[in-house]
Amino acid sequence: MQRVLKTTLNVIILFFLLITLAGAFASKNLNGQLLGIIGVIVVVLGYLTYLFRHRLTTFPKLPLGAKKVLTSPWLWGGLVVIYQLAILICLATDTGFDTGILKWAASSQEIDPETYLANYFSNYPNNLVLMFVERWIFKSVGMAHFTITLDAINLVFIDTAVILLAIFLKRHLKATHVQALVPLLFVLSPWLLLFYSDTTVLPFVAGILVLLDLLISRITTHPTVGWILVLGGGLGIVSWLAYALKPTAVILLIAAVIELIIYLLKNTAKIKYQHLAFAIIACGLTFGICQGGNQYFVKHQTFVPLNTNLKMLPSHFIMMGMNKDSNGGYSQDDFTYSAKQPTSKAQQAANMKQIKQRLSDFGVVGYLSFLVHKNYLNTNDGTLGWLNEGDFFSKPKFNHYEFLRSFFYTYGSRLRYYQTFSQLIWLGVLIGVLFSFIDGSFIARVLRLTVLGMLLYLLLFEGGRARYIIQFMPIIYSLAVIGWHHFIALTKEHPFLKLNLNQWFGQSKS
Repeated sequence: MQRVLKTTLNVIILFFLLITLAGAFASKNLNGQLLGIIGVIVVVLGYLTYLFRHRLTTFPKLPLGAKKVLTSPWLWGGLVVIYQLAILICLATDTGFDTGILKWAASSQEIDPETYLANYFSNYPNNLVLMFVERWIFKSVGMAHFTITLDAINLVFIDTAVILLAIFLKRHLKATHVQALVPLLFVLSPWLLLFYSDTTVLPFVAGILVLLDLLISRITTHPTVGWILVLGGGLGIVSWLAYALKPTAVILLIAAVIELIIYLLKNTAKIKYQHLAFAIIACGLTFGICQGGNQYFVKHQTFVPLNTNLKMLPSHFIMMGMNKDSNGGYSQDDFTYSAKQPTSKAQQAANMKQIKQRLSDFGVVGYLSFLVHKNYLNTNDGTLGWLNEGDFFSKPKFNHYEFLRSFFYTYGSRLRYYQTFSQLIWLGVLIGVLFSFIDGSFIARVLRLTVLGMLLYLLLFEGGRARYIIQFMPIIYSLAVIGWHHFIALTKEHPFLKLNLNQWFGQSKS
């Protein structure tokens, strides 16, 4: 039974990943001219390296000290921080869509009932936690330093997530892969300009990953109950913080539970059930306390007047995710349709009616075709949806720091460079995720199942844009590093997997 379930899940995950990889290769981000130049340079350098391979061996080797410096994580970390600070200083500006709304609310003296802001938080109460954090920051630093402070905190959040990933990968792979995390920071760093739940959730998702790994190892090695309670309680707190920012973060926990059930079908002797029960109780208890405290605070706060009848229900996002005109993305018409319903019960009935109608209009083949296209929109963009939101930058000016801004701002003359290089990184990431099937460990299976959960969620609910993938990047990128690590190790163990350059260039061996 366990083997059948594992095989079935692997086949389903592989199917979705192959479709996703095909979509990434078809992305418009791959600039043909730029790729041609890169390709020519790579081929020429490769051929020259091959021709002069014997002379290269006579070059003096780097001193041990210089080699240590060049491979030092501190050097790579320092270069990344310089890159991030340049983005922070040169590109920080006002932003639009939800990020701008939260800043507007956080810096307001008061919010009156039935105003735009009151209705916004009534519609999307999950953004209240982040808004109150921003309000505390605003009161601490004032308007003049508000945006730059948020961006600086965002930088810390992103880098903390990457540090936690490095810790997890070192534990799992028994090797340090700091340099392998640099491409992730290249793609994510521009997003530090947008202080929103997409990026602020990253360290908590990475924290869940680290704590899960620690907890699993402790349960299977039968340590003291104290450690189990501490790790379980910590997991509950970190999971709630992730949930408060992005409820979809719990997909990782759901995947862990599913894989645990599958694991227990055959490996019951390797886990002490008493310790597992303590871990679950500690996690659930701390999560519940945090959630209860948050609900109490929201109910008794007076800054934002809330109308519970205006809250967008899960059925609203399912309905929106089936909108053919918006490709399953945000639809103002769908929002208006749900918002005009007088009560939550009426909204639920109206949403379900529209869902049934859309399913009927699609038909089986039509709906499957729609989902394939929607998956492409969800996952094809290696920039993770950079500049794809409406009013992304409120005031994108080029009169200062024109060179750096031209790589990232709307209509920037060098924007295609960032898009193309990000897309190449994304392709490498997806290929690495495919290679991760070499690793059949429990935690690797949890990560792959989480990716499947992410893809299914974005297909069924509001999606149609790559920005929603950002919150899952700790999971996706960890799988990519794991995959490439095992693939490279495999090529070293099996020389026949290596490329024979002599045969490639049609020359005999010397």
